[in-house]
Amino acid sequence: MISTLGILVVLLGWEYAILSRYGVQAKRLLVAGVLLGTTLVLLPTLPAPGIAAAILVLLTGFRRGNRILMGIAIAALVVFVIAFYYYLALTLFWKSLILLSSGIACFGLRVLFVRMIWKAEAAQ
Repeated sequence: MISTLGILVVLLGWEYAILSRYGVQAKRLLVAGVLLGTTLVLLPTLPAPGIAAAILVLLTGFRRGNRILMGIAIAALVVFVIAFYYYLALTLFWKSLILLSSGIACFGLRVLFVRMIWKAEAAQ
């Protein structure tokens, strides 16, 4: 659990550095949404530090423009998420509710970010 929190701190710093490098720092609401979203996604996975590490490697691959590293990170992320889901000590009903709620949350974040980007583009 402590290792996941450490990786989360590094991941949030890395995300902030990447966002500020691409000039998104001026859109504070977007930056806050990305950092809050990352925190909310990783909090339920505290017992599984591999998920946070795979996301960190994926972000590093994106930043460096290395598709091979991104592919390895996506494969590791898929393996870690499947293993985490498999070893959850919950019934299938609760697991399905978790998947449903996370899908709805991801869709809602996508709609929110698309609207924010459209408003920003319309303002320019």
